[in-house]
Amino acid sequence: MGKGRPRKAVKRTPSGQISRAGKVPTRTAGNDKAVERARRYRSNGHDPVGRAFETGLLGRGEDGRPSQAARLRLDMARALYRAYWPMLGVGRIGCTLGDSSGSSGDGNLKSEQWLKRQMDIIGLQGTSERSAFDELVLDGHFDEGPVWLDRLLAHSPRTGDQEKIELAIAVIDRVAKKT
Repeated sequence: MGKGRPRKAVKRTPSGQISRAGKVPTRTAGNDKAVERARRYRSNGHDPVGRAFETGLLGRGEDGRPSQAARLRLDMARALYRAYWPMLGVGRIGCTLGDSSGSSGDGNLKSEQWLKRQMDIIGLQGTSERSAFDELVLDGHFDEGPVWLDRLLAHSPRTGDQEKIELAIAVIDRVAKKT
């Protein structure tokens, strides 16, 4: 009488493990929507500012591709996002006396001071500029959204959609100039 589950009737290695010889690893690309997003936005489809960058809404060069200014806008926006959520969005992570590498508290303190200076430049909540900036950069629209950006990407904008992207870009540019 055996104990446990019966062994699978498959080819095994001398050590008794199931043999993986001859198996080719396969890559699952995802569903049709995921494949289309990867084709359209490359590796920048996970956030609104990345989708805007890939489609040229942050700025185009003479060759029709995103410009160097657009790349700087993307980098600044992502730096603000990465700094914002751990410090102001959900509260500080870890000890105030050390940064992520475990050294003295200067790293966290400097990051927090930098972020607070940037937030002062960005401006007060409730303004149309800040609202557009928050929707494009800080809010968690990972697969789609904000609605006005989706309409711009679909080439069916409504009145005010272009103004929102311009307001958000103006805030990003203002922050980039001051740093």
